Amino acid sequence: MSTFEFDSTYSALTGENVGGVYIPTVEHSDTADILIDGVGLVDGPGPLGEWSALTGYTGQHGYRGAVMHPSETADDDTIREWVRDAGGDVFAIVEVREDDGSFPDGDPIGWAIIYCVADPHTDPAHPRCSFDCPAPMMVPA
Repeated sequence: MSTFEFDSTYSALTGENVGGVYIPTVEHSDTADILIDGVGLVDGPGPLGEWSALTGYTGQHGYRGAVMHPSETADDDTIREWVRDAGGDVFAIVEVREDDGSFPDGDPIGWAIIYCVADPHTDPAHPRCSFDCPAPMMVPA
């Protein structure tokens, strides 16, 4: 079970909390699996500063998308490895809402791991995922 908190950002390399990073909303979509701030899911890492979501890690029969069932868990090291394997530097674990922004029956429909490739120092061209860091955040090859 993970000790990472929902709606906080973390380094994929160290697992340390990375503050000051914008976290987008994530909603279910019948046409694009999920929407990240209203934009359909990007398959694989997006350009610098763009958020994407991990897919294919759920154990739900016949579904290989981004939304994990609320009962599914993963430990910290596994989550960080998944994000690094996808090419991500920064990640957040978020609750997935219905496409109208609501929680059915008061609960999220599941959760997802979103990630982005981030410049290790604030890049004004990509402020939504960039962050200040005292040393370069390099993902091992």
